Amino acid sequence: MKFPICQICMSNNMLCRTCQEQIDTNHIMEDEIYMYKYLDNFFNQFESTKEAEIKRAIINENILLIITTKEDVSKLIGRKGNIAKKLGQSLNKQIRIIPEYEEPKDFLRNVLFSVNNTQINEVFTKEGKEYKIIIPKSQKRSMPFEIPTLAYLFRSYFDNNIEVEFE
Repeated sequence: MKFPICQICMSNNMLCRTCQEQIDTNHIMEDEIYMYKYLDNFFNQFESTKEAEIKRAIINENILLIITTKEDVSKLIGRKGNIAKKLGQSLNKQIRIIPEYEEPKDFLRNVLFSVNNTQINEVFTKEGKEYKIIIPKSQKRSMPFEIPTLAYLFRSYFDNNIEVEFE
């Protein structure tokens, strides 16, 4: 498997200069590094995941969001979702595996796939650009997770804020 840090750093508690720069540039948290080590051990038991690449692994108390290449999403999910289910059971967390996105709107559309008629707007504030998500009240129950969780995942990946409104 391939991760944002090299295999030598995966087996050590110290990071080399190159990996440290990668961590600093992408705002990767320390708990992500521990998760990379766990995922490396977990996914090594499946032949289909040996060549997969994990770009990020954003974790909070309820969810693990794995960001990978478009080609590797199905490899990490597994046939009929078996690999993702096993990972969710071993961590006792909801698992979401999505492709890497450069555009925040694409990321939000994928994460909020179960919510219909969602509007995503860029809003410019004194602090910079934010994203405002407008969701019909009738779709509130379709949210895949709580708003603070969504905000945390988005901020961790894009280093940007979102605001969610129900109309």
